[in-house]
Amino acid sequence: MADRNDDLLTRTSWCDARHAQKEIDRGRAHGNKAALWLRVRIQAFMFHIGCVVQQHYGKVLIMGMLILACLIVGIKFAVVETNVEKLWVEAGGRLQEELKYTTETLGVGEGTTQQIIIQTPNLDGTNILSQEALEIHLQSALAATKVEVEMYGKTWDLGDVCFKADLPSFEDNLLQGYLEVLVPCILITPLDCFWEGSKLLGPYSPIHVPFDLDIDLVWTKLDPLEILENLKDYSDYFGDLDALFGIFETAGIGHAYQTKPCLNPEDPDCPEKAPN
Repeated sequence: MADRNDDLLTRTSWCDARHAQKEIDRGRAHGNKAALWLRVRIQAFMFHIGCVVQQHYGKVLIMGMLILACLIVGIKFAVVETNVEKLWVEAGGRLQEELKYTTETLGVGEGTTQQIIIQTPNLDGTNILSQEALEIHLQSALAATKVEVEMYGKTWDLGDVCFKADLPSFEDNLLQGYLEVLVPCILITPLDCFWEGSKLLGPYSPIHVPFDLDIDLVWTKLDPLEILENLKDYSDYFGDLDALFGIFETAGIGHAYQTKPCLNPEDPDCPEKAPN
């Protein structure tokens, strides 16, 4: 009792809210009456619960064990969602439709997962589809495509592990080799609406061009139809290119990114065919 009386004298409101409220009512102390009123009722409620638990401790113990057993059984049926698409992609949104179309059209390799870059504005309500935001998105995506990993005595880059569309086989091994290097990774990005989207496509390995042809085999400067026209003079080496013309026409490749507007028209590499 001595310890409790010391607490009542030195830390009254901390020890007993009801006693502190009485002292304030008598004018011998001051404090927040509203907070003390709430604490009085909470302490009384908790004291009542403690008395009930003490009187029916057996029932409380059994009930607690039953609840715990139910929770343990429920964990067996719990499913932890780890698919980043379902966690972050808006249901019924444009991106979900494009991912579904890509999967149904191109297929998905075994163990393939979608990696997503999430970009949000600094201020709520800000339009993320601005030139400045898209340029930031471009730098982030470029940094992701340039990541290299040393493993098993070899250097791996994005082109080694990403998912690519399948192309038909050609009898000409030289042409087949060029196409395998040029086919880009499957990327879905708003940058595809601009010439800058070609900066993400590589190729990630250098390509040697035979016969000293004036051809830049990088997507930022690549004009597929123009290249096929130039290669017609070397049909003895590349064979019949009509099949490839047909594939490009069916896929709608055309002039690739060369006729798309530039996000930054002041970029010195912006192609002359760009509308802006």
